Amino acid sequence: FKGNIVYYIGREDEIINTPNGKVNPSIVESVLMETGLLKDVFVIRYERMNINFIQAFGIKSDNLDDEEVRDEILKYAQKYLPKHMLPRKITFVGSLPRTFSGKPRRQALLGEKGDS
Repeated sequence: FKGNIVYYIGREDEIINTPNGKVNPSIVESVLMETGLLKDVFVIRYERMNINFIQAFGIKSDNLDDEEVRDEILKYAQKYLPKHMLPRKITFVGSLPRTFSGKPRRQALLGEKGDS
């Protein structure tokens, strides 16, 4: 509080603003997990030409072909998510960063480059 001005500092919001609407990463993650093709998944924002898109990082359940799994995940997700919530990129990794309490460390993935 300085003078007559009140400063409010809140927690960083995980909501991702895309050109067509807001995206809650946990909703997208839940739908992607429902496929049964992933052991774990995080969804983050990635920016391209100043536009936000959705990127998913996942650990595959089986040793299936990456392209086959991507196609199946997207086919399933298209049934349950609006277009702006669909991941533009899906990258498969060996592990996902978590805090000591088990919460996702999405910020640690922001610098990762991935395939789609």
